[in-house]
Amino acid sequence: MGLATAGRSYWSIVAGAALALALFAAAALFTTVVPASLLTWETVPFALAGNAIFLLLAIYTGRSATRVQQEKRLAFVVWFLLISSEEFFVRRNDIEDTFSGNMATGAFAEAGVWVLLFLVLVVFTARNHLYLRRLFAGPYKWLALFGLLCVSSCVYSPKPAFSLAWGFKLCIVILVLQVCASHIQNEEDLAGFLKATVCGIAFLAIVPPVRALFLDVPMFQDGRLGNSMSPTGMSEVAGALLVISLACRSIIRARSLSFLAIAAVVIMFMAGGKAAILSTTLSVMLFFLARRKVGSAALGLAVIVVVGAIVVMATPVSSYLENYADSGQATTLSGRMGLWEIALPAVLNRPLLGNGYATSRFFSVQVGGIPWGPGHMHNGFLEVLYNNGAIGLALLLLIQAAIVIGLVKAMFRFGPTSPLQPLAVGGIALFANTLIDGMFNASFGGRATGIFVVMLSLVVISERMLALVPKQVAEPDIQPSLRIAS
Repeated sequence: MGLATAGRSYWSIVAGAALALALFAAAALFTTVVPASLLTWETVPFALAGNAIFLLLAIYTGRSATRVQQEKRLAFVVWFLLISSEEFFVRRNDIEDTFSGNMATGAFAEAGVWVLLFLVLVVFTARNHLYLRRLFAGPYKWLALFGLLCVSSCVYSPKPAFSLAWGFKLCIVILVLQVCASHIQNEEDLAGFLKATVCGIAFLAIVPPVRALFLDVPMFQDGRLGNSMSPTGMSEVAGALLVISLACRSIIRARSLSFLAIAAVVIMFMAGGKAAILSTTLSVMLFFLARRKVGSAALGLAVIVVVGAIVVMATPVSSYLENYADSGQATTLSGRMGLWEIALPAVLNRPLLGNGYATSRFFSVQVGGIPWGPGHMHNGFLEVLYNNGAIGLALLLLIQAAIVIGLVKAMFRFGPTSPLQPLAVGGIALFANTLIDGMFNASFGGRATGIFVVMLSLVVISERMLALVPKQVAEPDIQPSLRIAS
């Protein structure tokens, strides 16, 4: 026992030293990559965030007694940080500034966080690289191939550095998901992964409105909550938080989920994202009706309607809805139909490989004729078609098919008394929410932002749930889970 304790202490010292060196290396890299004009007092939040990240990792993983537990906790904390990182800093960049290369300090700081997390991943891989064996196995191969396609397409992107930065994050997401999957061996591990996911989405949903309270500008802009984040994006994230809070109640026994669900409804209506409100409401109904709980479905609908009505009447959202109804924008889906008409010929110009990952960000600048300057295609499938062509769309469809097939199998294989059956139904509802909303927004297929990242995590959730099916009812073709060497 003494030798085992000494061994763990040795590895803890080595890991701590490696993380410290990684922090210094990231700081050095940050100062060489970022223009000198940005190295001002505004970069202090990045330094504080970097130190907070490593402090959190050290404290949380240090509570574990074994190496396997340390690795598991490390993976889940990194996953939480990866989801929530886009709200660590305020980054305000219009499309023209981004296209010209005049990036805000917050954008560089966010990329710096990705580098820090990548260095943590490098240290982890040096200690345990077994998870890489399954990178191209099972449903995970579609994630890996999609990531490789996106990164390789950066070569012909009109802004390779911008595309490569987002491709870099996408690759980190895929690798971290693989690490997390390799550590999910039972229901408790799955609950830990889901807790990290819920906390990440909650961070994305709650931080913007709280931060808006302290800005020197009004919280509501044009009748919607949106000075610290896109109102549409805020409604999307809040809707996802509502659905996943309901989905996880069976496996995460926490009263905070009820609070998060109510907060999500309030934020969703305050931001006024119409497509997100519709898709979330339908997904909540699907969650209850698929479990044959008609009364719960009616109650859930009533809560959404009542809370939404109170928010609309008590905030400027009512004036936004009135102005929207009078503007006639509903007939063009807020200008989306005009955008799609212009985008389709551009897609057909490069139908196979597309124009490069994340280049839809600059479509309105390059093409012109779109007065409202959209930063994406406002349709997930059109988004991936424009960026990565038919090959990218095929890989995305394979990812989505793997999610649906895995969740449907899990829903039928677990008995009605198993806490994993409601989770499988909730996963289907969350996927449906993303899919419906993605018909009007780039919720998937484009840059690796919160909603798309969470959708990719459904690959892990569905595959790991199938691996947890009791052996006497599991089919022979289910691959055994990869055991992590102690």
